[in-house]
Amino acid sequence: MRREFTAAQVRYLLEGKATAFAVGTIRWTSINGSWRGDVECHAVNMPGCSVTLQINVRPKRPDQPTVVLLLNGLSCRRVDVNGGHRGRSWTHVQGRDNSDLEDHLLADPPEWFPTLPIGLPVGSDAYHEVLIAAARLFEIDTAGLHWEDPPEEAP
Repeated sequence: MRREFTAAQVRYLLEGKATAFAVGTIRWTSINGSWRGDVECHAVNMPGCSVTLQINVRPKRPDQPTVVLLLNGLSCRRVDVNGGHRGRSWTHVQGRDNSDLEDHLLADPPEWFPTLPIGLPVGSDAYHEVLIAAARLFEIDTAGLHWEDPPEEAP
């Protein structure tokens, strides 16, 4: 698999031209004290490109999940829910337009994006809603996604 992506590929995907859709069951893995859920996506009109959605859930900060869009195995966009950045916490999007650039802040998610209460416990339904909303933001159809809750035990 190529470990790079271009601005044209990112634009094509985020404009909905790739006809991308999630396929199968989310797979949960323990990573550094967090749960990471991965779901493979197919981009019909982008042959040779790998697209993956990830959601990262931190038991110590349950109100701060992060959804990452990977293109060819590299992060091109992410939504940080209640994430801290530049001295404040809010739901924001970061990304890069090609694999040679650093992440930068982008426009905040639209008003329809779900909010999570800061500092309060969050259930699996909320994580599912956040993943679905991020997929919508990234122009990925989730009708073929089979959601499973993250494991309840500590990672």
